[in-house]
Amino acid sequence: MGEQSFSRRFKKGIREWVSVIPFLLIGTVLFILFVLYPQIKNIYISFTNYSIMPGAKNEFVGLANYRKIFTDIHVKGSDAYFFWMAFRNNILAILITVPGQLILGLLVAVFIHNLRFGKNIYKILIFKAICKNGTNTFRLQMNSSPKRNLGKSIKTKLQENIQFKLWNFCFMW
Repeated sequence: MGEQSFSRRFKKGIREWVSVIPFLLIGTVLFILFVLYPQIKNIYISFTNYSIMPGAKNEFVGLANYRKIFTDIHVKGSDAYFFWMAFRNNILAILITVPGQLILGLLVAVFIHNLRFGKNIYKILIFKAICKNGTNTFRLQMNSSPKRNLGKSIKTKLQENIQFKLWNFCFMW
């Protein structure tokens, strides 16, 4: 009886794993494709004199790129100067935007949670705005033709998006 029980449990476990593995594979493949491979490629690029031109030779320079960012830091126009300026700007952006968005999001969530009437309306409006923002950004990028003036294209798309949002807001209920 113990062996039958073990055999049954083993087969059930195998069936469960077979049903789970496709979902794990999807996540693993996407992780490798969009996270792991770009990180490995960036490490490779950091050790070469990389050119984005197709067919160009990318010679291996070892740690020369890393030595370069620590020399001539205060010389304006040097690679090291621009690297540390970009690094500083990224750190400042992270230190300002992440806590700011977190605090603002928590304040809005607490405000909506404490409302007596209309909680769901505000939740729907905020969620809808978040979804539409991504959609409109995608539409703007896809419809910007390099043949057209980019400023005019952005202005036109923003006007269309505002009109679309107003129309959508008025008739969404």
